[in-house]
Amino acid sequence: MTDIGSIMGKAFEQAKKLAKQPPASARLTKALLKRSVADHIAGTMAEEFEHFAQRLSSAECKEALAAFFERRDPDFSQFS
Repeated sequence: MTDIGSIMGKAFEQAKKLAKQPPASARLTKALLKRSVADHIAGTMAEEFEHFAQRLSSAECKEALAAFFERRDPDFSQFS
């Protein structure tokens, strides 16, 4: 099992190596690495918005809202 000191030591050594790299290149590389994640998140959020908008007009949503305002548990047994 590796102790936290060993992990921190390795991380510090890697940070020193990165600090010696050209700053603009390091920033560009970091941006490129993050881009795929950001693009994926943006795409997922757009898809989520589409599904959410569709679900707002569903019978299940109407039941959930009616139950909320009538202060009762929703009955989703009719939806399968």
